[in-house]
Formats: sequence, C-alpha cells, structure tokens
Amino acid sequence: MVIVEKDQTVIDTLSETIDCGFLHGDGTKPAVLREADPQETDFLFGLSGDNQTNIIASLVGRSLGFRRVVTKVDDEELEHICIELGLTDTIIPDLTIGRYLADIVEGQDIMELALIYLFVPRCPLNGHLARSSHSHNTAQSASSNVHTQHL
Repeated sequence: MVIVEKDQTVIDTLSETIDCGFLHGDGTKPAVLREADPQETDFLFGLSGDNQTNIIASLVGRSLGFRRVVTKVDDEELEHICIELGLTDTIIPDLTIGRYLADIVEGQDIMELALIYLFVPRCPLNGHLARSSHSHNTAQSASSNVHTQHL
C-alpha cells in the first residue's frame, strides 16, 4: 500500500505507525499518481476529506490506467455524478453503514455482518471505510496492491 499525501508532517507522523510506502505530493496531479505505478496497482482509493479532490484524483487515476478506482464522497447527491463520470465504485460512508443496519433489521446474519465490518479496510488517516459498495471480496482486496491517496 502507498499513501499519497501532500503534507510532509502527516507523512512523518504516519510513517512511525503504518508500515507502507508514502508519496509526497498532490494526488490530483497526474505526475504524482504516475509514481504509484498505475499499471501494477490493483486499486486506487480516493479517501481524502474533500469530495471534489477525491473525484478529481479518481478521474486522473482512471485516465492513467489504475485497474480499479474507488471514490469516497460524503455528499450522497454526488453519487449520480460519479456514476455519470464512470466512477462506479463509489463509497458514501453514511449510506454504507445504513445499508448494513438495514440488513440487520431485515434479518441478515449479524455475525456475518460483524465479520464483514471487521475485514473492511479503513483509511489509516481518518478511519473512513475504504471499501467499494459494489465489491465484497475483502480477502482478495487485502492481498492486492493498493494505493490510497489522502490529499
């Protein structure tokens, strides 16, 4: 996993506790994302706290050839925009949690849901879910090359 971060202080702090690579730079810039080697990377997660930054970085990542791009947006009104832009793996944390709670109410196996929750990758920077609402193969995700951009 490689985290793209434009704040060197954040990189210095995280590098003490997270065993992964870091790229210093703006994840919306093609030159920075190229350093993450898009052709050899299975996933690019856009997990910053800014919707527009995540969308732009995801579009740039898709154009550079990342195999799969997962975009986090906090505003559910942006989901249809992401889909229209071809960003079909969109995470809306509140809706994702709501879907899990609805599954519990509808009688889904709570232990199964708990296991899914435990294995959902989380952004090490802000704790948000780092999982596509369209993909549930967390075992494969855990062993894949992953690049997270936290801009």
